[in-house]
Amino acid sequence: MTRRPHLIGIAGGSGSGKTTIAHHLAQRLTTPPAPVVPLDAYYRDRPEPRAAVNYDEPAAVDAALLVAHLRDLAAGATVDQPTYDFARHARSTVTRRIAPDHYVIVEGILTLHWRSVRDVLGTTVFVAVDDDTAFSRRLARDTRERGRTSASVRAQWDGTVRPMHARYVEPTRAMADVVVDGAERSEISVEAVLAHLRKHRPDTVDENLRDTSAPTFPRAATPLSRVR
Repeated sequence: MTRRPHLIGIAGGSGSGKTTIAHHLAQRLTTPPAPVVPLDAYYRDRPEPRAAVNYDEPAAVDAALLVAHLRDLAAGATVDQPTYDFARHARSTVTRRIAPDHYVIVEGILTLHWRSVRDVLGTTVFVAVDDDTAFSRRLARDTRERGRTSASVRAQWDGTVRPMHARYVEPTRAMADVVVDGAERSEISVEAVLAHLRKHRPDTVDENLRDTSAPTFPRAATPLSRVR
């Protein structure tokens, strides 16, 4: 590599659309797409019954390993990212090798919570969305992909997701360079992030940036609310 990668952190509540935005942004930045690092992969092993697991508090994340890996990626080194098995509340034996290129995208509800993580990030993004939209997306995902019942999803939402969002996630909105609306189309959010990069970090935008006339993405997330 001729230079160190630029790390972009994307935070926001559960169901805000941050994962969709992260992957669409990855497609726009480089070909092949920039690597996306999900905070979900860094959950700790949890022996508790599912009903007792609080995935929405900072203590649920192995922050030390996350920071170590992000620092390695920022330095241009390759890392073996863990993967998490939600059915067993435990790390899988499978790892995912991530080799940084010009960009690395980090996404998760608590991406901007830790100062040690923010210090590694070159650009920070927060995806905001209304509660109804966020819950409907969470319900669809958890019943489809994680074998949950509607009742259990609602109980977790009311018991931990919303309270932890108010305590830990929403305050990090003030730490974002770019805030986008997760209820709108994802390509608008992507353009907001790219516009910020061109204006405030032109040194990070190179010949690998895909032309803005390329993809039109499906509806799922975000016009520009604020950029600073």
